[in-house]
Parts: sequence; structure tokens; C-alpha cells
Amino acid sequence: IMLYRLIGAIYKSGYEQVKIKFENSSQLETIYDVLRKTCIGFEIIEQSKNYIIIKEISKPEHHEFENVLRRNFLFLLSVTKDSLESVKKQDFDELKNITLRDHNINKYSDFCRRILNKKSISEFSKNAPLYCIIEQVEKIGDMYRDICQYISENKINLTKEEIDLYERINEFVSDFYEIFYKFSLDNVEEFGKKQQEILKLLSGSDSENKQIHYLLNNIFKTTFDLNGALMTYKL
Repeated sequence: IMLYRLIGAIYKSGYEQVKIKFENSSQLETIYDVLRKTCIGFEIIEQSKNYIIIKEISKPEHHEFENVLRRNFLFLLSVTKDSLESVKKQDFDELKNITLRDHNINKYSDFCRRILNKKSISEFSKNAPLYCIIEQVEKIGDMYRDICQYISENKINLTKEEIDLYERINEFVSDFYEIFYKFSLDNVEEFGKKQQEILKLLSGSDSENKQIHYLLNNIFKTTFDLNGALMTYKL
């Protein structure tokens, strides 16, 4: 796990070439797996018995940032929408397939963070909150992956109340996307009102499935917590 994270950190930090030593085939497989799933533009250019050299063979273009960032948001929204539809249809196989989309969210998120670390997109003071937003969007993607995996593996049929809550939280995630691209203080205030409404739903929920409640609550809280970084970035 830590080797996986280490390579991801190297990529996001902006290094253009790195030599990585490994001790066994398992570690080498992990390195290949990370490069296959993320690290856009990184390729292995040399491999020996106990090390490999990875190099950036195609540079991330500054002008691609906005397109990739929006694509990442839209990919997350497709996960929210399609996972809910699969939950309603009790399509557990499709839910398992949807978990695989998290690889794309991770890949796009890493790409955006690498660009931010290599070259400022805006003035320096705005890079930190933007980086935070991208990182949290990736975490929200992970949470949707977890809830899809949990429902799929355990063949859980959600109650109407749970489905309604799932739908409201999906809408809340979509609201954040709208505010990010159409920012106004009025929209932020409305976002806060919706947060209070969902809080009441969560506190009044009598769902017997504590894990579903926990995962949905985490998605909701993480999404709302983005408002601080968003206002710092936009104001």
C-alpha cells in the first residue's frame, strides 16, 4: 500500500525522472499497476534486476488543466447518477463495474495535482485551496466506490428512505459542481440551506443498515466541507 502511495506522491510532486529500487516481484507488479492506472505521461524507460527508471515522456500541458478538471467532475457525477440507478434496479453486477470508474477519477485527480505542483494555474495564493478541492473530489469518488462495492458484495436492497437519502446527497454533490463553475454568494447560501435540510434527514433516519448510513453521511460531510476551500479559491 505504501509503495503505491509513494509512487503516486512522486508523480503528483512533479518529478520528471525517478529511479525506484524494488526487492521482489510483488513490488515490481505494484509499480506496474500504479503506472497503468494513473501517472499519465510516465513510462518505464529502463529496468534491471532490482531497479527501474521512470521518466515523463509527455509533459502535462498547462492549457489542459481546465478540461481535465471538468472531466473529473463530470466523471464523478456520472458515478453518482449511474450508481443510484443500479441501486434502484438492484443491479449488483453493474454496481461492481461502477467501482472500476474510480481509477479514472484517481487518474484525472493526480494529473491535475501534478500540473498544480509543476506550474501555477492561478496566483500562488489560490493554488492551495484548488489543490484541496481536487484532493477531496478524489476522496468522494473513493466513498462512492466503497458504497457501490458494499451494496454489490452484500446484495443489499435499500429501503425507499435510503434511496431518497442517496438521491438527495447525489444532488448535493451536483450542487457543489454547479457552484464551482457558477460561483455566487447566493448559491453558497442556498448550498448551506440544503446542508441543513439533509442534516435533518440524516438525524431523523431510522435506517437499520448502519454502514450505508455511515457511507452516505461521509459523502455528504466531505462535500459540504469543500465550501471553505471553494470560497477561499473564488473570493
